[in-house]
Amino acid sequence: MWRWIANREFTERLRDGRLLWAGGLVLVLLFTALGVGWAHQREARAEQQAAQALDYRDWLAQDRRHPHDAAHQGMHAFKPEAPLAMVDAGINPYIGSTVWLQAHRQSEVKFKPAQDATGLQRFGNLSVGWILQVLGPLLVIVLGFNAFAGEREQGILRQTLSLGVSPLRLLAGKALALAASLAVLLVPAALVAA
Repeated sequence: MWRWIANREFTERLRDGRLLWAGGLVLVLLFTALGVGWAHQREARAEQQAAQALDYRDWLAQDRRHPHDAAHQGMHAFKPEAPLAMVDAGINPYIGSTVWLQAHRQSEVKFKPAQDATGLQRFGNLSVGWILQVLGPLLVIVLGFNAFAGEREQGILRQTLSLGVSPLRLLAGKALALAASLAVLLVPAALVAA
């Protein structure tokens, strides 16, 4: 019985268009996030290489002096960005990416993007990880908001229960349909992210 209920619920979500609209929106956002992440990673890599070349040029241009004294000039060390940072930056915006190395001094990491971020940017940047973390729970609400309330308003819930369907089996069928709907949307998204 619960399989029949799940099949009916899943078919209803396909017919009313919620599943297709949600899937289309998720796909558009995922590809946009991948494009933004790729462009940001490419730009950050180019900036890092340019800064590293300038820093090295300054290091080589210093006057001839004792190596210990030369070490006091210092040099930047750049943390390479992981390829999966395109999908989710993780904690990198909060820990920074550049260390100033100088003799006899312990340096902190510099250039933390979160330090200069506005309140809106601290909410999160558009990334595949953010989409799955924030929009995943919203999809549960959008796809399952009328599982019981809609049938109760239409009077179908009483009729279904009067046919001898136990409330537990009805709940199991609706939960299975919601899980299948979410799997149809989020499994391809997770595969795109991986």
